[in-house]
Amino acid sequence: PVPFPALITLGRSASGAWMMLDLESRGALALAAAPDQRDAVVAAWAVELACSPWAAELDLAVVGGDEAFLAATCPDVSLLTAPLALAALERDAAERALAFPDTDDFARARVDPDASEVTRPRIVLFAEPPPACRRAAAGGWMLPPTRPAIPSGSCCRTG
Repeated sequence: PVPFPALITLGRSASGAWMMLDLESRGALALAAAPDQRDAVVAAWAVELACSPWAAELDLAVVGGDEAFLAATCPDVSLLTAPLALAALERDAAERALAFPDTDDFARARVDPDASEVTRPRIVLFAEPPPACRRAAAGGWMLPPTRPAIPSGSCCRTG
């Protein structure tokens, strides 16, 4: 297993250094941008994650955005509706919380090849914000590291 399978590029700092972000350890992330810019960022992140050498160690789904582009460039990425994605993430979070009540146990299991399926990162990129009622209900599990990361178009929660 790789230590940071959900690592994405944010850009460069003023000094020219690369700025990276681990979506999995970050938890929920909000993108404050116009819808077309959000779609472009989500598409870029999806391509980066799907084409990385460690993509096989990551489950990636996208909600909304340019689905034709994503289907053509990232054939292994699941394209889901917000209700289906949130329901899957809620199930996954409940299973992980049951299996790993202590986050230290989860961190240790992450590097255990025998536990790689249950600790496999599940990332959902939302180009469209989930319904407010679902975001509020999901607030308890949108935290790292045993919880999936959910970049969202307008969710105010930042982890």
